[in-house]
Amino acid sequence: RTSATQRPAALAVKDKFLMFEETLDRAIEAGGGVISFAKTMGVTHQAVYHWKKRGYVPFDKAAKVQNLFGEPMLNLVREDVAAALTLNA
Repeated sequence: RTSATQRPAALAVKDKFLMFEETLDRAIEAGGGVISFAKTMGVTHQAVYHWKKRGYVPFDKAAKVQNLFGEPMLNLVREDVAAALTLNA
C-alpha cells in the first residue's frame, strides 16, 4: 500500500508522461504520421517509437520539434533537462 506522501509524486510522474505523450502525438499528427514525421526529423520511425517508449526525446530533436511543429520542447525532454532549462531561462 502506498502512503499519502508517495501518491502525489506518482501522479506527477504519470501527468508528466501523459503530457509528453500528448505533445509528441500532436507533433506526429502535424507531421503527417510517424513515418513522415520521422523523415522530417531526420530519424527512423523506430527512433520515434523508441522516444515514445522511454518517455523523452533527445534535446536536439526536441528543439527541432519545437521549431518545426510549435510543440514545447520542455514537455519532450527528460525532467532533469527541463528543470535545468527552466533555471537558466
